[in-house]
Amino acid sequence: MYSIDDPASAATIYSTQNVFPKSKWYFTFQQPDEPNIFSTNSNKYAAEMRKKYKPAYDAFHMYESSIDNCSNALVQKLSELSESGESIDIGWWVTCFAFDVNGEITVSYSSSRSLIQQLNEIQFSKRFGHLDNGEDIGGIVAALAERLDYVSHIGIYPFLHPILWKLIMALTFITNKVDSTYVFAEQQIADHQRRELEEGKSSESPDMLDRFMKAHRADPNHFTKNDVLIGGYTSIVAGADTTKYGLSAAIHYLHEYPETLRKLRSEIDELAAEGKISDPVTFEETKTMPYLNAIIKEALRMHSPTGFPLWRIVPESGATLCGHYFPAGTTVGVNTWVAHYSSAFNPDPDVFRPERWLEGSGEDLSMMNAAYMPFGMGPRNCQGQLIALMEMAKVIPQLLRRLDFEMSSEWETFNHWLVGHKGLNGKVRLRVRD
Repeated sequence: MYSIDDPASAATIYSTQNVFPKSKWYFTFQQPDEPNIFSTNSNKYAAEMRKKYKPAYDAFHMYESSIDNCSNALVQKLSELSESGESIDIGWWVTCFAFDVNGEITVSYSSSRSLIQQLNEIQFSKRFGHLDNGEDIGGIVAALAERLDYVSHIGIYPFLHPILWKLIMALTFITNKVDSTYVFAEQQIADHQRRELEEGKSSESPDMLDRFMKAHRADPNHFTKNDVLIGGYTSIVAGADTTKYGLSAAIHYLHEYPETLRKLRSEIDELAAEGKISDPVTFEETKTMPYLNAIIKEALRMHSPTGFPLWRIVPESGATLCGHYFPAGTTVGVNTWVAHYSSAFNPDPDVFRPERWLEGSGEDLSMMNAAYMPFGMGPRNCQGQLIALMEMAKVIPQLLRRLDFEMSSEWETFNHWLVGHKGLNGKVRLRVRD
């Protein structure tokens, strides 16, 4: 396995032409012999699956009200917690927001209690309910952490996965402990079907699962039940993690570099005073906020969601990378953290400086963009990246309009393929304007 530090090589490895297939490292994200859109090493199968899910992701603007609902709930909860004057785990509440918003986008109605405990007593609400009491609804946050711990280690030795999977299934039968993430997605599909039978309709505002189910009913052989399950699972789980880490990083770096916070608030306040942005700000309006977008881009550069190389297999033709020839079958990849701290961002790759995206020359911007890959690169990049960017762009202005944060300096990161964090703690106060 070779980790490559070279933007030109990244363009080759993740090219849309002569596509390098994914390595077997990703097999641990699937049940043995049951590939999915993320884990498969078949570029043809992956392209077919992306085409199936494309209409739901292309309708990203239809999910904006869900983000507003959860953004309001997050601001309200943090405002309530500010009354104690005590330090809180802000990172956990960002996690609650991320899972609630991706849940509402995926399934507009859901159980407000543990799905494992209440498979037959569904109480519907607009959100999963993480933000209500700070609870891990259905245990999906903990289950995802366990799964990432597993894949980050076993992915290095993928031949062990079929053996260990059998052991996991046996332990599941003995202990009655299941993977909450899959239970969560499966239950939402069952809920949709039950609602349609009882009410004769789905949710009033079509969510992702509505769109997947519609495609399944139209052609169940083409858009299978498993396609529905994987689509819902991916949207809820993978989408939430990208959002929570990106948003947490933005909050952390804004307060680590207070001048950037001052500039961003100035942009928000001036545009609001001029009547150019709404409350809450719309995604279309955020496109007129250059400093906000530079903040988001720089936060995702400094803290990219993935921390392992995005492994690929050199195709039959072989490949020359960094002046070295790699024969067919060699595993190669680019680590986004290496790329994002490379010489493309000189002279200060270790500094959070959003201005680099606004002041750089054409040549500098080209170099930086060539090395920038927080959502991956090429035909297997993140299909939901526009939704993740919309969530961040909409919630950051709302938090900074309403609240002040007094952050502690306890930020630590850990790498389980996705790069998590600990210690995003601090006191929250209602904002006092000058």
